[in-house]
Amino acid sequence: TAGTVLIAGSVDGDLTATGGSVTVTGNITGNVTATGGSVIIEGTVDGDLTATGGDVHVREAATVGGVVEATGGTILVEGMIDSDTRLDGESVTVGPTATIGGDLTYSADETTISEDAEITGDVTETDRNTGMAPFSNVSLPDIPEIVVTPLVNVYLFFANFLLGAILLMGTPRFSDRVSEQ
Repeated sequence: TAGTVLIAGSVDGDLTATGGSVTVTGNITGNVTATGGSVIIEGTVDGDLTATGGDVHVREAATVGGVVEATGGTILVEGMIDSDTRLDGESVTVGPTATIGGDLTYSADETTISEDAEITGDVTETDRNTGMAPFSNVSLPDIPEIVVTPLVNVYLFFANFLLGAILLMGTPRFSDRVSEQ
């Protein structure tokens, strides 16, 4: 958990990452749950990928061995996905280099699916305006309590620091007004 999370090495097992941006360029042997302002997958994920962010990008060099569930503003798939893919975003693009080895289910205000993309299964569009979340089982990852407490403490420190700085800047003016009266 951080402002920017970069996974450039290998992870033997599952990965849960939350940050302002999450980029996976390495190899993950398990499942990946990534939440961020942007989520970029460039490496290999042997298991499932659940990505939630402002933008979700599965780049051309990426390979995902399991199911992909991506929710965000702009979703772009250019890599290889071996199983079913469910995409929900304001904009969904499946590029010409994309390979999807299962069904593609998508929900978007704007959609582009390249004719050159290889999709083995069925392609299904769902309605975004039904009032129901299209992928109700997609959720934010659980953040361990051991991480929450330090994050709250850091937030409170900076909030108090900022408040103190504002008060220090405002104090000379207040003192001048009091002395004038």
